[in-house]
Amino acid sequence: MIQTRVVSEYLKDFQSTLNQALRDLRNQEIIDVKFAVNKESITEQETYTAMILYKD
Repeated sequence: MIQTRVVSEYLKDFQSTLNQALRDLRNQEIIDVKFAVNKESITEQETYTAMILYKD
């Protein structure tokens, strides 16, 4: 069965959060990882998102 895990953080926390998610999935077969960046218009902070597809 294919599962999805989404990780979303501001830039300074994104790398550690993504690394933790990948460590949690180290025994799974990762199929694909997609990235997106969203810049909020009011605060101009960028939110980084990764969607990880993996086989369970």
